[in-house]
Amino acid sequence: MYYYAIYTTTGKELEYKNFLQKLAPEFTFFFPRRELYIRRKGVTKKEVAPLYKGYFFLKSKDPIGMEQKNFLEKEFRKHMPESFIKILGEDMENKKVMPLSSAEVNYIEMLTGGNEIIPSMKLLKEGDEYKVETGPLKGQKVQIVRVDKRKKRFVVRAVFLGETREIQLGMDYLSE
Repeated sequence: MYYYAIYTTTGKELEYKNFLQKLAPEFTFFFPRRELYIRRKGVTKKEVAPLYKGYFFLKSKDPIGMEQKNFLEKEFRKHMPESFIKILGEDMENKKVMPLSSAEVNYIEMLTGGNEIIPSMKLLKEGDEYKVETGPLKGQKVQIVRVDKRKKRFVVRAVFLGETREIQLGMDYLSE
């Protein structure tokens, strides 16, 4: 399976993903999100937020070529002229589109567990280290950078599009 990153307007990812799915049903479009606890006016609620703001993914059984990339971008602009998408990974010398690396794909699949929404997880503190007790990261070796008990979040480090990024994930419970 080949994954391609699509860059777009932040906050419109789900709408554009659904439009492209109707436009090109031969591909699967994937918009990973995570459950987070968000506090507003003293009330904490569980909400869903994008994993990578401004990005969603195209999954394909076969590599896509420049013609398919240009077709998708052109058709999108034709139907939604005020908006934009850009399929990342152009290799102009070889006239092809480069998919995400297998390490990035494996990490995304591990994080999501095959679902678009990453549930909040339970953590167990063992000495100075944390272990994920539930969710898609259960039993996986992940580097937890920090834990914020007040916001009910923990941060993991991941490589995305060649850059190291910190990703906040929701935490249901922390047992020590």
